[in-house]
Amino acid sequence: MEAHSVHPTCWLTPLSLWIKINVDAAARNDVAIATAVARDEQDIVLDAHTFVVQLTDPLAAMLLGIHLT
Repeated sequence: MEAHSVHPTCWLTPLSLWIKINVDAAARNDVAIATAVARDEQDIVLDAHTFVVQLTDPLAAMLLGIHLT
């Protein structure tokens, strides 16, 4: 059995003058929800969107969230 290390997940700021967009999605039955949040290097939320779509694949919902942001 291999030993795995656990690293906490945290949001890292983008470089100066860059914008970082984080996207996540979840799907259940035939509905998926995708959320996208855009932040600058000062951790200020510039824009945020949540989409509800008829999809069964959370990866497809994430890609749609990126496309629609």
